[in-house]
Amino acid sequence: MNIGSGRDASVEELVRLIGAAMKVDIEIVEDKARLRRVDRATQLAKVDKIGNRVGWSAKIELPAAVADIVRGFPFKKAG
Repeated sequence: MNIGSGRDASVEELVRLIGAAMKVDIEIVEDKARLRRVDRATQLAKVDKIGNRVGWSAKIELPAAVADIVRGFPFKKAG
């Protein structure tokens, strides 16, 4: 089952949220040669199944959820 907010998010938005949570600036560079026809500008978790089966719904907004995940992830700052 997909778990998400039911709101779409772009890769750029997710990268910026991760960078902010890590307190680093991340430069996004798009390589047009690597884009595929099936690539979408945003991603959206379809949450109907989990909502219908167990009554689950998102209670945390995306920025807070990303920050919480980053806090729990052991990473080393480059440089």
